[in-house]
Amino acid sequence: MTSKNYWAENIDAIGQSVDSVFLDINDFPQQEGNDILYIGKINSLHDLLNSQDMRDEEDKRKLAKDFMNFMEVNPAYYNLRYIDENGMEIIKVENDGKSLFVVEDEKLQDKSDRPYFNKIMMLDKDEIYISRIDLNAENSILENRGTEEVPEYVPVIRYGMPVFDYGGKRKGFLIFDIYADYFLEDIRRASRNGDFMFLVDNNGYYLAHRDKSKEFSFMFGEEDRIDIDYPDVGLEVLRSFDKRFIETEDFVFTFRHIYPTVGTFEIYQGSRKIFGDKPEDEHYWVLVSVSHSSGMKKDMKNIENDFILSAIFSSLIVLLIVVLLFVILLINGGQKK
Repeated sequence: MTSKNYWAENIDAIGQSVDSVFLDINDFPQQEGNDILYIGKINSLHDLLNSQDMRDEEDKRKLAKDFMNFMEVNPAYYNLRYIDENGMEIIKVENDGKSLFVVEDEKLQDKSDRPYFNKIMMLDKDEIYISRIDLNAENSILENRGTEEVPEYVPVIRYGMPVFDYGGKRKGFLIFDIYADYFLEDIRRASRNGDFMFLVDNNGYYLAHRDKSKEFSFMFGEEDRIDIDYPDVGLEVLRSFDKRFIETEDFVFTFRHIYPTVGTFEIYQGSRKIFGDKPEDEHYWVLVSVSHSSGMKKDMKNIENDFILSAIFSSLIVLLIVVLLFVILLINGGQKK
C-alpha cells in the first residue's frame, strides 16, 4: 500500500465512523416528531379537551395513565405535559432517572412566562415546535443530579404542539422534554485511534464534548466554542455546507451538518416556519471528528520506511538467488570439463 492510498483509506474510515453516528442523530428529530403527533390523537386527550370541566379528575387520570404507558416504553422522555391555553400545567408525568410518576397538582407550575409558550400557541394544527438543546431548569435553577463539585446537568430538547377541541378552539398544547444525553453520550464516547468527536450548534457552542466542562457554556456566560479552540478553521467548519472534511497542517476535520427542524412535516423553530429549502440559514448542529495530521503522517512515513525496507530485502533475496544460480552454473560447467 502506498502512503497516498493509506491517507485516502484513513480519511474514508474516519468518514464512515462519523456517518454512523450522524445517521443515528439524524433519525432522532423525525422519530420524536412522529411521537408527539401520535399522542396528539389519543382518545383520552380529546376527552379532556372536550369535557365541560377541564379539571375533571377522571379525564385527567385517564390521560395521565396514557402518558405513563407511553413513557414506560420510551425512556428517552424526561417529562410529558399538557399545558392549557393560560400556560398552566394540567398533567405532568416525569421521569427523574429513577422512577416514573405523575406530578401532584400542587406542584404544577404556570409556564406562561416561558419563551416556548407564545411560540407554540402561535402554531396551527399539527405544526411542531422544536427547541434548541439546553440544560433543564426548574424555577430558574439548573437541575443538577450530581454534586456541586461534580455536577450532572440535564440536557433536554423540547417538542411542542398545539391542541384543539372538536370545535377548533385552541386548548393549549402538548410539550415533551427529551433527554438529549441519549445521543450526546454516544458522541462523547466515539473515538478511533486517538480521534475524538463533538457536536456544536450553529453558533459554534459545544453540545457534546469529551471535556464536559466545555458543554453549554452559553448558559454559564462563558465562550467555549469551536471557532475559539480552532480559530483558523472553526468558522469554516460551521459554514461549509458543501464540504465533508477540511485538512490543516495539524488536523483533519471531518464533519456533517444536521438539521433537526427539517422534516416531512412543517416545523417551527422559535417563531419562524422552516420549509427546508434553505436549512443552512436556520437552526442546525454540526457533528465534527478531529484527527491529528501528525499521527497520520507518521503512520504514512512508517509505511514508506517499511516499503523501502521491504524493497531492499526483496532485492537482496533476488540478488542472492542470482548469485546462487551463477555459482551452480559455474560448478556444473566445471564438472562437465
